[in-house]
Amino acid sequence: MQLSRLVLNLRSASVLRDLADAQAFHRTLMMAFGIAPDGATARDHFGVLYRREMAADTIPVVLVASLAEPRWEALPPGYLVAEAAMRSTDAAYDALAPGQVLRFRLVASPTKNVQSASVIDGSRARGTKRPVHDCTEAVVWLRRRLQTAGVELLDGHEVVPADAAHGKRGPAGQISLHGYRFDGMLRVRDADALRRALAEGIGPGKAYGFGMLTVARIG
Repeated sequence: MQLSRLVLNLRSASVLRDLADAQAFHRTLMMAFGIAPDGATARDHFGVLYRREMAADTIPVVLVASLAEPRWEALPPGYLVAEAAMRSTDAAYDALAPGQVLRFRLVASPTKNVQSASVIDGSRARGTKRPVHDCTEAVVWLRRRLQTAGVELLDGHEVVPADAAHGKRGPAGQISLHGYRFDGMLRVRDADALRRALAEGIGPGKAYGFGMLTVARIG
C-alpha cells in the first residue's frame, strides 16, 4: 500500500473550488490513478482512501492511501505547494501481530439503522440508514466496527466532530455527510482483519474523505 501526503496550495483556484465541493475534490484526486476497467469504480479498483487534516499553520494537508501507486504530477498545475511525499506501508502492515497496542486515527461518518412502523398494519418496515449525531452513539458504532476490523478499542480515546463534506452529485443530487474524528489506542486481535480494514476503509463516504484508518506504533 502507498501512503501519500499532499500539502494543498490555497492560492490555486482549483484547490479553493475542490475544498468547497467534495465531489470535485474526489474527481481531482482520482486524476492521479487513471481509468478503471469497465464495470469497476476507480476508487474501488485503485483502493483509494483519503482524509483532510490541518497542519499547525492551518495549511490543508491530505493523506491518501492507495493500493496503486499514484501519479501526482497529473494534478492541475500549482495544486500542491511542494512535491507529494510518498512511502510504502507494506513492511509496517506485514509486521502487524496479535497483542500489539497501536495508536490510531479514523475520520468516519457513522450511521445507524432507523426503523419505522407501517402506517397500514403497524409492522416494522425495513430500516433506513441515518447519520449519527451523538458522540456516545458514535463510539458505540466505532467499537462495533473496530471489532469487525480485528481490533479492540482501549480506554482513553478522543472523539470530535469532523469537517462535513458537501457538494453536488450530478445535475440535481447533493452530497452532505457529517462525521467524527476518532483518536486513541487499540489492541490487535486479528492482524489479517486489520490489514483488510486498512486497505478497504471503515464505514460510508469513502469517496468523500471518510473511512481511512491509520495506525502507528507507540514510541
